[in-house]
Amino acid sequence: MHYFLPKSSFCPRLVETAEEFIDIALLGDHMDDVVVLKDGLKKLGMENAMPKDILAGVAKSSTVREFLDTLSPDRLQHLKGRIYYSRQGKWELGKEKELKRSSKGEKLETLKSKKDELARNKEIRDDHMYLAEMRYIEKYRHHPSDEWAKTLLTKDVRDCVSPNEGEATVYWDRYDEGVFIGGHESGSPLHVDQVSWSNIGKNWSGYKVMALWKYGVSSFPILDKHLRQLFVNGSGAEQMAALKDVCKLVLVSPGDVFLFSGANAHTVMSIGDALSLTAYESFVNLNPRHTEVFLDTATENHFEDCWPDEEVLEDIKEEVAESLANMTFMAERGVKPLSPKTKHLASFEACRRLLCADKWVNKCFLETTGVSKRPCVCNNVGDQSSSADDCG
Repeated sequence: MHYFLPKSSFCPRLVETAEEFIDIALLGDHMDDVVVLKDGLKKLGMENAMPKDILAGVAKSSTVREFLDTLSPDRLQHLKGRIYYSRQGKWELGKEKELKRSSKGEKLETLKSKKDELARNKEIRDDHMYLAEMRYIEKYRHHPSDEWAKTLLTKDVRDCVSPNEGEATVYWDRYDEGVFIGGHESGSPLHVDQVSWSNIGKNWSGYKVMALWKYGVSSFPILDKHLRQLFVNGSGAEQMAALKDVCKLVLVSPGDVFLFSGANAHTVMSIGDALSLTAYESFVNLNPRHTEVFLDTATENHFEDCWPDEEVLEDIKEEVAESLANMTFMAERGVKPLSPKTKHLASFEACRRLLCADKWVNKCFLETTGVSKRPCVCNNVGDQSSSADDCG
């Protein structure tokens, strides 16, 4: 196996402390970058956040199929996830498949039904098989936040900040947080996320290689040629040429916690003998650059083949409007961290102007605050010269 070593400019931004990582997550600009907290699970107190049976199953398995065999039928019946594979175990460029239906055409909803189909279908081999977005089927109240969630994790990075700091973000999703498991040369092929948010990854097991290209239209030619392709060893000169255009090439190790923008074109692939075990939560922090990028979702700066359904984006913007209302309430009353003369408040003032300029966010904000017949109350925070036209 031959992977070229990255130049120093391709390397991630390494941080030493949990405090520094959290500060970047809450307020920092990390576009075109990957921020890595080495030994982050320990530093953030998250080593035991993954269920013990998941950890044990991964530790004793060498394939996704073997991992599924370690879980009881009842456990699998309450879990869902996506399984990607290559027929006969031979990875072919751009021909990765998702296991959605049985050989009889029946829709496979649970991991139990998919495990049973893997046992029956002899065409599906273990090489390059990847389990993505594993989570509970039914939502539950997550402790200690009491938020609705489907995540398997008992603790997220969201729980490593104070409740008010968590509220002082444009968006933070633990509801659909997913767990990803894969063997050598399996993973997430080249794409940009459907919503232009950021991701925090927590890696319990195995190694991953992450490649990131610069944000925006400059990466479109790469996406045109290689969308949804894995960059496996020996896959061809065109892919190797594309890798020379990356802005970051990162090796993620066991115990690492890392963050990056999903709006950057990226691919993540497991390497080595051990199964990788990683969970991701999505968020938009209180940095104006990341608010701008979020609002670029489904615009000319977002690769069209990766756009979300309009209804999905509207639902997320409704949640963003609720966050904006909460932050406005906090800022008007000087509640920490949105108290006067703070970095948080200055960032909020810039972000709220951008958000209020978005028609759907502003409409939902006005409905949330009950001020649809008068100027947006967020104009009362910070720059008093702003007109009501900023929000309507």
